[in-house]
Amino acid sequence: MSLDPTKSTAGSDAIVLNLLYDRLIHISPDGEPIPGLAESWEIDPTGNTMTLHLRDDVTFHDGTPLDADAVKANLDRAMAEESTVNAELATFDSVEVIDPQTVQFTVPLASPALPLYLTGRSAMMMSPASFGAVDLDTKPAGSGMYTVTETDPGVSVEFVRNDDYWDPEAIGAAGVEVSYNTDGQTRLNSVKDGQTDWAFIDAAAADEAADAGLQLLDQTDIVFYRVALNLARAEFDNELVRQAISYAIDREAILDVVFDGEGIVLDQAFLPGRPGYNEDVAGTYTYDPDKARALLTEAGVDEGVAFELLTPNSTYYSKMSDAIAAQLAEVGITATLRPVPGGDVIRLYAIDKDTDALTVANRSGNLDPLITLRDLYSEDGRLNPSGMTVPGFNELYEEASTATDADAREAAIESLTALVVESAMDIPMFNATSFFAMAPGVAGAQGYLNGQPEFRGVGIVAG
Repeated sequence: MSLDPTKSTAGSDAIVLNLLYDRLIHISPDGEPIPGLAESWEIDPTGNTMTLHLRDDVTFHDGTPLDADAVKANLDRAMAEESTVNAELATFDSVEVIDPQTVQFTVPLASPALPLYLTGRSAMMMSPASFGAVDLDTKPAGSGMYTVTETDPGVSVEFVRNDDYWDPEAIGAAGVEVSYNTDGQTRLNSVKDGQTDWAFIDAAAADEAADAGLQLLDQTDIVFYRVALNLARAEFDNELVRQAISYAIDREAILDVVFDGEGIVLDQAFLPGRPGYNEDVAGTYTYDPDKARALLTEAGVDEGVAFELLTPNSTYYSKMSDAIAAQLAEVGITATLRPVPGGDVIRLYAIDKDTDALTVANRSGNLDPLITLRDLYSEDGRLNPSGMTVPGFNELYEEASTATDADAREAAIESLTALVVESAMDIPMFNATSFFAMAPGVAGAQGYLNGQPEFRGVGIVAG
């Protein structure tokens, strides 16, 4: 992965990038927007503006002051056509410098959800003096808790404490080394052996971690696993085929095998009780291979359907995709698996448009459901390579986007959810509890609802 957030292709990149960059607005562990580089903000519904007041004690890692001009330069860069995160800022018409510590956004409609749009990768601030640096992808000058010292692409990134950081209590360690490994057991063993202090582990290994005396953090978040479908490829422009795929997959069985049953089966993008969740369409796609076969017959593809399924090459994704392919084969659908490094999947699927479908976890961290619906299912959604949507989507999206009443907005969003589910625009499968194993000395660890741990205040207690 590049350490330039405007080249980031996966939501999970934020877990590393959050060490290096601050965003304009931060997110609390329970999903509320809180001050970051902007110490306060206000929304003017009559003037359709949002004004941010910046901290006056922030410098980038290269010593450049962070001011309104630097913020505008970063946002202009993130909004540029070549940026991979420009869709995150599509809600804003423009950004203007009011004074050295104030920027103002103009929007078509001033929504209370606006602060959430400035909590992601597009709102990560980098020193404008480093924009043209030859080593920008590996050693950028950020604004966050730690500074990059060494990068081995695809292997590891090393950071050292930023002694000039505006919030010194947030830095709990002298340095951090992030290493990449696709095998869950190897990651767990590295903590057991004292080689690492923190690792994302497979759910089935949680008992082993506890028995070894390690700390466990089980994170309930909004991340959901799905099979993303390019509606312009294979037979996916046919709603009946998409519905057949959804009926052919036994979500509960896969959750049991891959995540030890630790999670919630879903057939929509949102969890029960969360904004956007539509109870009326919950349970639409129960496992029913006979119905799947009947739908394929009705679609006129009795001879079967074949497509390529891109999958990250980690242990749990391999198990998941193997199970999906086996279940689809039982109803006459052939899914040919194509394993690739996890850092490449979004680029191959959404940018290069180089596959038919993708097994993926939606780790975008979006807490406003309308952002998720736009990114995944709208014609210009950044994770919708087909450029296609279903009849009625645009009208409902416009209704939700322009609603001034919170209840009316939520009703329109839930109607969008129902439309996406009934049309089977993709195949949501489940939300799985995330498990992290930590060395006994790790202190300050917290789970984050958006699925992106920030490591603020996390450190090692001397024992």
